[in-house]
Amino acid sequence: MQLGNLLAAELDRWDLTPLPVERGTMKAYEKYRMLSDLVFQKNRQTGYRSKAELTPQLIGLEGKQVEVLDCYGEKRRFVVGKSTGWIPCHLEIASRRSTGGPAVMGAPFKSIKVI
Repeated sequence: MQLGNLLAAELDRWDLTPLPVERGTMKAYEKYRMLSDLVFQKNRQTGYRSKAELTPQLIGLEGKQVEVLDCYGEKRRFVVGKSTGWIPCHLEIASRRSTGGPAVMGAPFKSIKVI
């Protein structure tokens, strides 16, 4: 599902859901910007952080080391991190000594094992 649709669902703002025929248009982008601004405002007022960009299979595993078999058949190990901001994403942290890493890729995973 696209980010705009996920944000609209989280905020219960179905009026801002981009229509399939609008995909790739300025109208769809304007709707996304409005949704993003609404999440930002909600974050400022309440501390709310969206779950729209998080990898569903990794929610609750933040800080744990995992071994995954990704959708491409590649096996990887990493510590599950989470970025900052009002629309965070999960990160692949190479080791506990690392201070950052790239966004998680290869989801949905075929398997996940906590190490």
